[in-house]
Amino acid sequence: MTPSCSAQWTEAFLDSMRQVGDPPADSAVAVLLRNREVDAVHLLMRTLTENEDPPPEALPGVVREFVERADGLPSWADTAKIQAGRAVFERNRAAILAVLMCGALPLQYASKKGVQALQRIEKLYSNPRRRCAEAAHLLVSLFSQGTVSTARRQRLIHAAGRALLLHSGKWDKDWDQPLNQEDLAGWQVGLSHGIPAGLAKLGVELSPAEVDSFQHAVHAAAPALGIQADLVPRSAEDAAILAGHFQRRQFATCSEGREMTRELAESLDYILPGDRFDGAAAELMRYLLGDEHAEMVGLGPKLWKKLISAPSRWLGGGEEHGPRDAARFGSLAADFGQALRVGLAHVERGGNLPAFSG
Repeated sequence: MTPSCSAQWTEAFLDSMRQVGDPPADSAVAVLLRNREVDAVHLLMRTLTENEDPPPEALPGVVREFVERADGLPSWADTAKIQAGRAVFERNRAAILAVLMCGALPLQYASKKGVQALQRIEKLYSNPRRRCAEAAHLLVSLFSQGTVSTARRQRLIHAAGRALLLHSGKWDKDWDQPLNQEDLAGWQVGLSHGIPAGLAKLGVELSPAEVDSFQHAVHAAAPALGIQADLVPRSAEDAAILAGHFQRRQFATCSEGREMTRELAESLDYILPGDRFDGAAAELMRYLLGDEHAEMVGLGPKLWKKLISAPSRWLGGGEEHGPRDAARFGSLAADFGQALRVGLAHVERGGNLPAFSG
């Protein structure tokens, strides 16, 4: 068993991690800024957000070198566990996609400081539908051989976003470094801890060994994701501890988080084929997040009823929640996830991102 690193996650340590971005990726982008090539950074952002695999000649030399650099696995990584984690993902792909979109992603918007950068970058270079596709592709890449290229592209988007936000003169220093190490680690445990917890709420009970292998595969991808080694959990207990620290320290209601959650729910309704699942995203979000966090991101009764105003077959034509039983929501999530895979394969993304498939 690999040793726990949770003892070092003190308030002072986590505070210090909020001042650190992703030094290797930041260094590549900083070269462009040192050469007063702000327009080149803007162009880099557009190239990366509109293309999953941009041609090498479309990237500045220093950026191309970063993309082509390989990341190894951590010394503690167990390839057999990683393969087992991939198998868990494949067996539960539809339900995991539903938990990602309606649990892990909106929960990220509860981070009052972290969401400031996400919202500003999305408004300038992306849109809610594209973000859905990108989140799905990144998750798939963690359980496939595509981790390095997809993750490095995401790291460069973050690095360019950090540079432009800080260069703008409009970034509030009280928000700390944009997309900092604590924020990145919070997102990782949102996947490794949050997805198994969400599956359990849907009645998909993973064995302890399956949870361990799933989490191991996510945590082993930390170097590719640009997360420092001392912020990576080594066990389910570590992941729960770090998730708890992050929520306690960073979660608070804010207008940006509420706006992004509303846009996410509306975008998922648009992406899902037909009208069968109208309002399903908001229903699943409120169930998976729980009342406290749902209220925090603006999914209170008023907005929830507005988003599900259209009668839905799975809702029985009413506006009230109905029994919150795992069987009901598990069945909804399985169908929702399968339909979302189809929708993501056909949605217009305004660029060359490949379809979410598999």
